[in-house]
Amino acid sequence: MTIPNEIIVFSIWSNLDKQKEIDLIILKGHLILEILVGVCISKYLSEGEDIESLNLTFYKKVNLLKLLSKNEFNDIDKAILYLKQINTIRNKLAHSFKFDEKKSGIDKWASEVLKEFPVTKFSRFTYKSKIVHAFSALGRIIFENSLVDDLE
Repeated sequence: MTIPNEIIVFSIWSNLDKQKEIDLIILKGHLILEILVGVCISKYLSEGEDIESLNLTFYKKVNLLKLLSKNEFNDIDKAILYLKQINTIRNKLAHSFKFDEKKSGIDKWASEVLKEFPVTKFSRFTYKSKIVHAFSALGRIIFENSLVDDLE
């Protein structure tokens, strides 16, 4: 069964858009991207092998994805750049008591992701909705390159 990209984008967007706080959007968006990176890596594993059993960090999963996918993943270098950037922002949030979202670079990150990977807008762009749409855009790129044909 193939899931249309628009469904993936909308699923990510609708899950994050209901959040009120940017901090929570960053944390949940990061988690969604980590799950999708794991799905993408799984296509390179033999049946029965599980990426989660390795307890890899997000950063290591992203680097593993880059190594495994080499020529098969469209825009891999751009996607990896944005994945690493959001990981840095998320780590600042997770390890800083006085996280300042305005100084974190999240707005710039979201603008660059949307410029590189445009998506259908489900709401007018505000500061918050632009960030939510950026997670959706990056998630779509990862998902469409995971080449998952049968999801159960």
